Amino acid sequence: SHLRSVHAVEGVSDGCLRRAAGASLGLARTAREFGLDAIALDDINDELHKVLGLRPCLYPPELGEMGTIIGMEGDVTGALAMLMLSRLSGLPSMFTEVFTFDLTDNSIVAGHAGPQNIALAKNDGCVKVIRDYEYDTSAALEGAWMHFMAKPGRVTMLNLVCENDGFKMVIARGEAVDGPGKLEGFPHIHVRLDVPVEDFFRTAATTGVTHHWGLVHADVARDR
Repeated sequence: SHLRSVHAVEGVSDGCLRRAAGASLGLARTAREFGLDAIALDDINDELHKVLGLRPCLYPPELGEMGTIIGMEGDVTGALAMLMLSRLSGLPSMFTEVFTFDLTDNSIVAGHAGPQNIALAKNDGCVKVIRDYEYDTSAALEGAWMHFMAKPGRVTMLNLVCENDGFKMVIARGEAVDGPGKLEGFPHIHVRLDVPVEDFFRTAATTGVTHHWGLVHADVARDR
């Protein structure tokens, strides 16, 4: 009932919403009881779905209050990249992968499923709870996550790669673009890069990166 009073809920049954809220609150409780700075959640694990019936993708405010970072797909370096950005800046971070790009305005659209920090959203009104787009047609429960577009402002992206003799960091910067939203169904951000899109992808391909980028938004603290 609290979620429905705060956010629009579309296509998610009351029973599924309660189950999804319970799973996400359980994630926050685990982080609190064990004092975890970050969690690399293996959200596509068969056992997780067998036990819970869905994956925890709602964002409990307690996670933000504790400053706990949540990465997805069991990606430890992705979660670590988010943690580094958040601790260095004191700002919320986002777990992303590049979904698409636009050469005409030199931009990318990035985002990811999961309990993304809603402090990144343009405003509370743009956050809505919807079905899990990746599991709703293949699982018994439709799942639930929070869809939004991130607010405009300066962003820094970090890709952290574990190599034999240490870690490699690839960093990109850009400007999050305002607008009505570029992608239906996912928490996402539209970024106009400081470098040409072709150079961004060429560097990523030649130096070698993972497909997950941690992202921090420099303008979130002005409002939240």
